[in-house]
Amino acid sequence: MATASGLVIAVGEFFGGGLAPIIVGRVAKAFGIEHVLWLPLAAMAAGFCLCMLIRRAAAPAVGELKEAV
Repeated sequence: MATASGLVIAVGEFFGGGLAPIIVGRVAKAFGIEHVLWLPLAAMAAGFCLCMLIRRAAAPAVGELKEAV
């Protein structure tokens, strides 16, 4: 459990603290500062789409529990 949460925190720090300022600066320079706020919306939409692709690993176990009860 600690490894999984550590990985999530590390990825968040890498993208949020490292790559996001670089990307936002380039977008602001190329398209203007008013378009910067579209980036979090796009990132949230991309994260939502990635979450929809995750398969549940515990799906068969849940069905077995219903049969046992």
